[in-house]
Amino acid sequence: MFLAALGIATGACVAGDRSAPVEAFAESGSPVARAELALRLASEARRSHDARAMLVAARMMLTSGTRPAVLEDGALVADVDGDPVAHGWAREAIALAGDNATLVGEAEQVLAMRPRGVLRSSLGGGPLRYVRRVSANESVRFDINTQPQVPARLAAIGDGDARIGLMVSAGKARICDQRARSTHSLCTWQAASERHDVTLINAGPLASDVMILSN
Repeated sequence: MFLAALGIATGACVAGDRSAPVEAFAESGSPVARAELALRLASEARRSHDARAMLVAARMMLTSGTRPAVLEDGALVADVDGDPVAHGWAREAIALAGDNATLVGEAEQVLAMRPRGVLRSSLGGGPLRYVRRVSANESVRFDINTQPQVPARLAAIGDGDARIGLMVSAGKARICDQRARSTHSLCTWQAASERHDVTLINAGPLASDVMILSN
């Protein structure tokens, strides 16, 4: 099922080079905040080769309250078959654990877990998240649908030296154009139509793991 994201220019676009609007979107204790924290923790665990931290990140993502998404025929849709990101981190934890049988066993338990909460309904599946590796100067395009007349938000969060930009269009109308200035980019407005085209850009000098989050 397609889930909420974008709409027509009856609302504001929030500058991507400011962290405060994204922090407001990812308010403390919210599913979005927990998902962002999990992404940051996994990135740090990878840099420091910390198996335990990687396992904690996997658990945190699985229980964040966000729903894993996939690109299906060019559209961002909820994935009800598993959680490739969290399960991938659990496998990384196993690789980092070496001969630590206890940690390996805990990671295998995480691999058997599935996302909690409502996965499909007429109201959607909860906040969507989609994580992928985006190369330097690469653009990723996809479609996303929302309920008309509903406030819509879409955030993209990168790591390291990423400079993330977001562009959203409805037909020929440009809804939001956030220049790639920092690791965060956010669009928010009052939705007025369903289908929208999104372009994600990493203008940074290095590849980045980028997480896309919808409300």
